[in-house]
Amino acid sequence: MKPLLVLLLALCLILAGCGQTAPEVDAPESSVPESSSASAEEMTVEKVKELFLQKADASWTVQDCVLADDGAYDLVGVVQYSQGDEFTHFAFVQADGLWQTVGIGAVPSGESGLEYLGNATVGVTLFNAEKGVSSYTTIEYSNDGEGNVHFVASDEAIE
Repeated sequence: MKPLLVLLLALCLILAGCGQTAPEVDAPESSVPESSSASAEEMTVEKVKELFLQKADASWTVQDCVLADDGAYDLVGVVQYSQGDEFTHFAFVQADGLWQTVGIGAVPSGESGLEYLGNATVGVTLFNAEKGVSSYTTIEYSNDGEGNVHFVASDEAIE
């Protein structure tokens, strides 16, 4: 009896929807502000910083920020920041306001010069005090969509 009832219900729903289209409705303008989730085209460096600072510790200092203009892994930008230690930290910020961080055991060499290289990769010149060397460091971010985040960093000494 149950299978017959389910079949009849499904048939009624299918027939009820046949030949009808939903009417177009002009929605009134909303007074609700847009969410912080936005596409890379709508993003600015300031908006990326704001997304980061919403959840960042108040003692952290933003050093630089770049847009991720290709939207790889739903990223909108990368923030370079300091936590007051001998590391340079990078937050890879997504459109929904979430971010993943990585720290490199070096400090900015002069002006940051953070640049987005595409495909979720940034490059920056850092100084490693322990080695006494400046290097151009690239950091690549990836996310498999199941909560596994990976970073690959490489550097090339600058002479």
